[in-house]
Amino acid sequence: MKIYSDASCTVAAAENTYEKFHYGYPLPYSQKSIVDSTPVSCANDDGDNDNNNNNYANNYYKWKNGYYKNAVYYQEPSELCEDLYDRSAKCEKNLKYKNSYSRDEGACEYIEKILPALENVYKNNGGAGSTVMLVAVILGITSFIGCIAASYFRREVDRISDVLSDAGKTSSYSNMN
Repeated sequence: MKIYSDASCTVAAAENTYEKFHYGYPLPYSQKSIVDSTPVSCANDDGDNDNNNNNYANNYYKWKNGYYKNAVYYQEPSELCEDLYDRSAKCEKNLKYKNSYSRDEGACEYIEKILPALENVYKNNGGAGSTVMLVAVILGITSFIGCIAASYFRREVDRISDVLSDAGKTSSYSNMN
C-alpha cells in the first residue's frame, strides 16, 4: 500500500510521510499484502477434530468387525465453497454426462466471447487499439466541422432575415395599406 499526494493517486508521496504524522508507526500493509495467498480448503470441517474414529483423511472406515481398507467417504464441501460454485459462471454445453435439461449454459457467451475480449484489453494495457482511436478522431473532426457549419448557417439566416426586413420596409405592398 502507498500514500499519494494527489486526489487521482498518480503522484506518490515522499518516503516516511505516514510515519511522520502517525508517531513513527508504519503504514498498515505496506510490508505485507492485505490478501492472504494461502488457499482455503473446501473440506467441511465438522468441528470434532476427527475424534471418535471419524478420521476420514485415511481411507479406512470403522465397522463392527474392524476396519475395511480403502472404503470411500466423500466429505461434503463447505458452505462457502458450495455458495461460490452456485454463483460461478458455468458453460456445460459440451458435457456428455448431463442431459440437455440440467446443463447450465447461461454463461457460455460470457466465457467464450466477453472474457477473451477483456483479456485482450488487459494485454494492451487498457488500450482498445487503433480502431477506437480512429473512430474517436473521426468523431472529433466531424463534430468540429458540424460546429463550424452550424455557425455559418446561423450567420446566413441572420443576414437573410436582415435583408428581408430591410426590403419589407421599402416594399410597395406596405404603401398600399
